[in-house]
Amino acid sequence: MPRFSVKESRFTVDALDGETIVMDLLDGHLYLFEAGAAVLLGHILAGNNTEHIELTVEKTYGQEALMAFQNLLRGLVEKGVVIEVASNQDVISSESDWPATLGEIVVTEYDDMSSIITMDPIHDVDSGRGWPFEATA
Repeated sequence: MPRFSVKESRFTVDALDGETIVMDLLDGHLYLFEAGAAVLLGHILAGNNTEHIELTVEKTYGQEALMAFQNLLRGLVEKGVVIEVASNQDVISSESDWPATLGEIVVTEYDDMSSIITMDPIHDVDSGRGWPFEATA
């Protein structure tokens, strides 16, 4: 089964506090992976083959979560965020590497990174969700 990675010449990845930010250095897009999406992306980027991820997701979280993972992966491939990589090494996560509940699969795409970068990170953020979500008036 295939394994995937980000194209490092185009994207940079930063995981922090249960969220993962992927920045497209070519197009200026920013992808924010929250909750279950951050968990799944972490397993993809750790080198787990997709068959192992699919089996674990279905066994642990059910058919709906499996379909959400497949849709997430398909979208990431279509946008060029992840690419298939060749690897002879089997990376298999243990059950302890997965949370008890997956959480919602939330990926927010920002198409103008400059507006996010110029946001005042102390004063102009939504206090409930944090950066990079702007405060509403």
